[in-house]
This record gives sequence, C-alpha cells and structure tokens, in this order.
Amino acid sequence: MDFRRVFAHPASIFFQRGIANLQTKEMASLSTEPAPGCSFLVSVFEIPEDLLPDFYEREEEFQIIRARFHELDGRVGAEALMCTRWSDEEYIAKRGQDTFDIKYKAYGLDTIWGWDAQSGILPCRVYLRHCLLAVKKLGEEVYDDFVATTYLGDRTTTIKEYIEANPSIMLERPPPHLVDRYSG
Repeated sequence: MDFRRVFAHPASIFFQRGIANLQTKEMASLSTEPAPGCSFLVSVFEIPEDLLPDFYEREEEFQIIRARFHELDGRVGAEALMCTRWSDEEYIAKRGQDTFDIKYKAYGLDTIWGWDAQSGILPCRVYLRHCLLAVKKLGEEVYDDFVATTYLGDRTTTIKEYIEANPSIMLERPPPHLVDRYSG
C-alpha cells in the first residue's frame, strides 16, 4: 500500500533488444514508486534462494525493497520483494559509472530515473502489449485493476486511458526472435 505502478523509466534491455524508441520516448519499463493512498493488485511468487542473484541481475536498474502485501480478503500478508524506483546517483554508486555509460549513455540516455511528469516518457510499445496480454491471462479483475491503477510517466494518465486513445498498442508485434519473450 502507498505505492503505485508507473511506466516512468527506460530499460536498457529494451534498447539492447531493439524495441525501445528514443525519438518518440516509447521506451519506459514498469516500476513502483511511493504514492500515499495508492494500492494495486500484485502477483506474488517464490524465487528459490539460489536464483536470487539472477533476479537481482535481471532487475539491475531497480531498488529492490521488502514490502508487505495484503491478501485479497484484506488480511495482512507476508513481506515480498518489490522493484521500486531508484535514483541515478544510487544506481551509479551501486553499479558504477562504467555500467551506466554502457547500459544507458551508449543509447543516448543521460538518466534512468530523472524522467519527471512533464518528460513525455511513454511505455515501450512491445513491453506494454506484453504486460497487457499477461495480466489478461490472470482474469478480468486483475486486468481491470492493472489498467486502472497503472500510470504513464505523467502520473495522471492511466493505462486504460492510454490504450483507449492508442489501440494500436495491441497490434504491436515483437521482432520474430522475441515473440516467445514478449507475447504475454
């Protein structure tokens, strides 16, 4: 609770895979950030302890925090890991300037986490379609929650509003070599 989902930072992996568009700013990945009064449904899953290093490496741009979740019936659940926004300074302190330069500057980016509400950053089209297909598989309640409680980088426009105004998102296809990875 007191967090929201937001497409507000570029993911290096989208540039590496050729699915980000710097010109249109359609390059944002999904994270969470503190937002008093906000909440959303999540999927909780277990990661075997021996696979945690791979998880941290794959989610390298995030600050990974422990957050308490609530069960659907309202009971307080356990603590789980959650990918939250960080700062460029914290990223560089942890990962190093060379890593930042290789993963971000090399693609024309001067910041990971400095995209404010006026920046115009938008979701990576292929990734947003992938997210929508994935949550749709979890049922109508989960899908409806996702599109109603997930925001663009402007922190005002919901994904529901965005896809209603941009239905071509669902026609966006991943490159052939990424079909298995980005098809929900």
